[in-house]
Amino acid sequence: MSRVRGKSELPEAPERWYCEECNEVSTEYLTAPNPFDADDIVTGCPICHSVGSLIAACWKCNRPAGMGTPDSKVYRYIQTCFEHRPK
Repeated sequence: MSRVRGKSELPEAPERWYCEECNEVSTEYLTAPNPFDADDIVTGCPICHSVGSLIAACWKCNRPAGMGTPDSKVYRYIQTCFEHRPK
């Protein structure tokens, strides 16, 4: 198998979601049809059930992620907080 330039062979990082309402981190989220737009889906926290409160969580800790980067030796792309950003 030849490697394509710019194409990583690393696996995808597991999704982690930080809830801005209850401050918990989960690897899952809830989905439901948007009651105001039939063509849309809303997402919610599986812990507190708030809607629209999930943001990416850092791949190493339970803080909200402030950036994403392909600069990882473990996964193709990671979401990181300020402390765990690549140097």
